[in-house]
Amino acid sequence: MAKKKLATKFDLKLFPEEEIKPFIKEKRLKAKTEKSGEIKFSSNDEMKPHSEAKVTLYKQYLEKYLAILGVVKFITKVNIFDIFCGTGVYKNGKEGSPIAAFNAIRKVQEFLPTINYVSKPTTLTINDGNPNSIKVVSDILKNLNQKNPCCDLYFHQSDAAEMINYIINKLSKQSNTERNLIFIDPTGYKEIYRSDLQRLLITRQSEVILFLPVSFMHRFRNVVQSSFQKPAYQPLKRFLSDFFNESHPIRCNSEMEIYEFINYIREVLKFDEFFCTSFYLQRGANNYYALFFITPSILGLDRIIETKWKLDEDRGQGFIYEEKKKKLQEVQLNIFSVKKPSEFERRMDFLEQEMYNFIKSHPNCDNRELYEFILNKDFRPTHAIQILKKWQKLKTIQLWDLEKGKEARGYNLKYDSYKLKKATVTYKILN
Repeated sequence: MAKKKLATKFDLKLFPEEEIKPFIKEKRLKAKTEKSGEIKFSSNDEMKPHSEAKVTLYKQYLEKYLAILGVVKFITKVNIFDIFCGTGVYKNGKEGSPIAAFNAIRKVQEFLPTINYVSKPTTLTINDGNPNSIKVVSDILKNLNQKNPCCDLYFHQSDAAEMINYIINKLSKQSNTERNLIFIDPTGYKEIYRSDLQRLLITRQSEVILFLPVSFMHRFRNVVQSSFQKPAYQPLKRFLSDFFNESHPIRCNSEMEIYEFINYIREVLKFDEFFCTSFYLQRGANNYYALFFITPSILGLDRIIETKWKLDEDRGQGFIYEEKKKKLQEVQLNIFSVKKPSEFERRMDFLEQEMYNFIKSHPNCDNRELYEFILNKDFRPTHAIQILKKWQKLKTIQLWDLEKGKEARGYNLKYDSYKLKKATVTYKILN
């Protein structure tokens, strides 16, 4: 039976207004009356565009992730962990990560039966060190789940180290039929340790989405490695020494663009055996954040890159929120500025040159090798197919069907072909 595609269009009406108003009112009251432990999310409790882009990417990937696992027979349970959740709701009605995750779970749970699949047990574990944040988000989620149950909810009020150890302990006791997605959105980087990320990933049953303030890290990376011993510098100094050796350009006072800095972090997060990609969020001329997605599965990499290109159709790399006349202009909810076809053309020119060099330097390059190469360059297989079709018309390349022993008609640049673990098509540059 043909499977329906899961819609991933961002829903502007997150949940009914009458459901959210009581929680916004309650949060405002607490912010006025409580001097200690005050709820803090973003200034004025308004969701900033870069934060909305972050949550959009997380939610749209989560929908794909849950839909895929929902149809995989041997997967019996899915667990989602949000380590720094906040309250889950902003004054302007926008959803934070815990509400986004819940809505994604509910959407997929309702979708799966329509294609004759039974919804699988799913857990959503929410944590924040602020007791007021946990109170607000737990009230919202319990209320939503009571009306339309779709997952088991767990709430924790722990610091990052305690919560990460809790998750690691949970992972160590899981069966190999469970899968996990761990969202780590700290206010900085002082709670992030290389060893913790490795322990979260070691079972190869988990994926991690990590959010970092990369412009601040990039700006102060040279300062913190000098003789200064200011306490404020120590977390960044520790982070850099934890992830990069002394000879690495990041620690050698080398000049580098912010995009190069992001790429270095992406590379080090692969841990030599995982896949990793990034998505930057630019707010203003010199204010960058970035999401880093780490997965043991090339299918996970495929789907997150697909999501990135849906959100940024010109580059597939990030969100730019431009500042004009000292006032941030409002952008459409798809978040991206006016289309610039030349941006896409430059990206495709880059890919074409990279593909040419790769195939030329790899005699009998096959579909599995090219598929992995394309994804690691942050492009979709469909982009590569556009270039291969162009080369075929110019008689620049030969595609060979290994099974039939003749020129191939198809490209086989897709996960279904990759997972067969054998090459079916080879590519050869003719001139």
